[in-house]
Amino acid sequence: MNMSNKRNYGIDLLRILAMFMVVNLHVLGHGGVLGGVQLGSVRYMVAWFLEASTLCAVNVYALISGYVGGTSKFRFSRLLGLWLQVVFYTVLITFFYTIKNPEQITLSMWKNALFPICTKQYWYITGYFGLYLMLPFIRCIIDKITLKDAKIWGIILLVFFSIFPSVLQTDPFNIANGYSMLWLCTLYIVGACIKKYNFLSKWSHQRVVLLYCISVIFSWGSKLVLANFIPKNDEKSYEMMLMQYISPTIILASIALLVLFARINFENKILIRLVTIISPATLGVYIIHEQFFIKTNIITGISLPYAKAENTIIMLFQIIFMVLVVFCCCIFVEIIRLKLFRLLHIADKCRLIDEKIEKIFI
Repeated sequence: MNMSNKRNYGIDLLRILAMFMVVNLHVLGHGGVLGGVQLGSVRYMVAWFLEASTLCAVNVYALISGYVGGTSKFRFSRLLGLWLQVVFYTVLITFFYTIKNPEQITLSMWKNALFPICTKQYWYITGYFGLYLMLPFIRCIIDKITLKDAKIWGIILLVFFSIFPSVLQTDPFNIANGYSMLWLCTLYIVGACIKKYNFLSKWSHQRVVLLYCISVIFSWGSKLVLANFIPKNDEKSYEMMLMQYISPTIILASIALLVLFARINFENKILIRLVTIISPATLGVYIIHEQFFIKTNIITGISLPYAKAENTIIMLFQIIFMVLVVFCCCIFVEIIRLKLFRLLHIADKCRLIDEKIEKIFI
């Protein structure tokens, strides 16, 4: 694994892949494919295999945060920059829909647009914001923890945060199936420990790939089997036991991808240039296509007709094409937003806050 201070373009590439996988999850879920395919059909199996193979995406994105940021300095400007990035889109898109359909826009919608993080417009952004506020304390854990303690701590958390909640379908620690700040904090520390102790460094590339494949197939197989043999329950969803962010198989798949891509080294200047342009824009992809109006009016139901495609191959290509369209459109818009913020020197202005805070407390 690349442990030098040199920029790890493999991690940048993984960040791009992870966000592409996130879009795939939303096209399958919000888009309507998973709800539209018939239980037991070939389309059903293929659609859920796509879901299983990309379900680790959010975990991967959180692990990357810990892997690359585990030793970086806490800055308030980072939080302000994140807030401005989100508000830029929520206000802009809400303004557009206000012009288009003013009678449908309420005061509550504008409140959500102006305070998206506080009103949980994006669960991941809200969770990450809270994580970042806790970062000075999290860094103490990362700095002090030994390899032995990391292994013991990892096993204990795997049991109580993953295995028990997945198997028993309970949530005693309010992990919310991974949609929580607590889960993101846990993954952040895991990602930092993976880098600190060079986790799985003795494993060959083939073994790491095999770990990912086995984890995905096991998750997918469990869904197919349990969906047919266990009756649905309004309160518990045993068929999704291994098809959620916190499931042990999805965690292993996430770790496998992080370890695998952290080893990737490439020197192709064109590829490096492409990766360095796209990678910083990946979070914007999530913010744009998950914005309330975009998700409600465009993403929701967008892929439902694919569930009735002429054959499974056509359905597969339609899904992939739609994921590409959504991903590329959002990347294009976010790159423009990044250039605009650079022209306005937003990052420099945000960093002035760090200087003022340091002068106050030093």
